[in-house]
Amino acid sequence: MNVTVLFTTYNSPKWLEKVLWGFSVQTHRDFDIIIADDGSTDETRQLIDRMRSETGIRIKHVWHEDHGFQKCEILNKAILQVESDYIIFTDGDCIPRADFVEEHLKCAKPGCFLTGSVARLPMSTSEHIGKEDITSGACFNWDWLVENGLLVTRKNMKLRARKYAGNILNHLTPARTNFTGCNASAWTK
Repeated sequence: MNVTVLFTTYNSPKWLEKVLWGFSVQTHRDFDIIIADDGSTDETRQLIDRMRSETGIRIKHVWHEDHGFQKCEILNKAILQVESDYIIFTDGDCIPRADFVEEHLKCAKPGCFLTGSVARLPMSTSEHIGKEDITSGACFNWDWLVENGLLVTRKNMKLRARKYAGNILNHLTPARTNFTGCNASAWTK
């Protein structure tokens, strides 16, 4: 199946780089990325060019001039550039776990969209995450997260769960059935 990962960005190259490192180590490798850029400066374009070269990821950069917050407009322009059968939506500051694309494709069913949730980390934890933490998968490890500032709460329990327990928790506490731009997917048609 052809798949495109689509997300927006605006003058956040530090976070965009972390996201792209996450996509560089996906277990399912056959995908394109479209970055919908709401008017970032040239620093973002330069980062995207560098990351294309360093990671080999196929990245299309859809940009328009900065005329204030127009996220939905640039997102719509980017959607028109999609050539694949399936689109996975995320955000330009959400670092994907290595199985992010694989899980969306594994769960895809004709006529349905998927939606998931995200783990919101304390800013100090997010800022601590580096390239090696992402590419090794360390920053998705419960112990690493706690050591780097994640509070141990009931809400964060899913982060610790592995396959069997994770499936049970997903059935007990499913994501709401609304289309969330930070973790959703749908058929292009």
